Amino acid sequence: MTFSKSKQIFWQKIGRLRKKIGVFEILIGFLILIGLGWVMLKTRSKENWVKAEVRVVSTSTGWTYAGNAPPYWVGESFRDEDQEFDSSGKLIAEVLNVKKLELGGESKDVYLTCNLRVSKNRKTGKLEFKHKPLEIGGSVQLHLSNSYVYGLVTFVEGLKDERKEKELIIEAIWMNAFPCQAEAIPIGGKIENEPGEVIAEILDKKIELAEIAVTTDRGEVLARKNPTKRDVTLKIKMKVKEQGGVWYFYEHKKVKVGEGISLYLPGIDFHPMIKEIFDLEGNKLY
Repeated sequence: MTFSKSKQIFWQKIGRLRKKIGVFEILIGFLILIGLGWVMLKTRSKENWVKAEVRVVSTSTGWTYAGNAPPYWVGESFRDEDQEFDSSGKLIAEVLNVKKLELGGESKDVYLTCNLRVSKNRKTGKLEFKHKPLEIGGSVQLHLSNSYVYGLVTFVEGLKDERKEKELIIEAIWMNAFPCQAEAIPIGGKIENEPGEVIAEILDKKIELAEIAVTTDRGEVLARKNPTKRDVTLKIKMKVKEQGGVWYFYEHKKVKVGEGISLYLPGIDFHPMIKEIFDLEGNKLY
């Protein structure tokens, strides 16, 4: 009985409210709904897939020295087709290619080419991955099949990439090497990244007794030869990337006269100094 009375009162209130609402009020409400829909459409993100390159600089394993390459055992954990899924089980990231560059010691520089599920914020126009802007130089975190990764974005598909690839020939000298080190550098020796792209090749090598400076009992400084050490002059062809008028080897090592450069062959690591730079036709550039 009480329920029926309450229901009757409710419908009486609805009836009185309908009498008060006119065409104008209905029109205003309709326009408000259209406005809300338009705002939601403009601000809603649209999902898409883009390729991005990420340089691995840290993980949760303790080596949090920002900017450093990971230890080799971290680099070995990455595989093509590694994936990441969100909490609902939807695929949001996939590794297309893993590129590794040996850096001596136990480190390897690792670059991951990934397919990322991103959204484009209609309000800002920026791509977002995991609700964070996907920008060159920005950070990104990936929970891959075998590893947690913290990396820096070096390339995003669709954004302007000013890097230009080319090949140069450099003449470099490794001074005061031991004889066994000088002999261990093979002409024709190739430096490869993983997955096997040749990035540098030893074209020629000349070995001489190392020069040393000696001082006589009268204070004269003379140039002499050291029979126990060697100076090794090398001609090396290498792939570099140019950006902002500067050439880079290993993605971030400057190629300039006077700069030291580290090279890693299967049998020996060595660190010569650049003396001259040529193009492939033999024209001296610097």
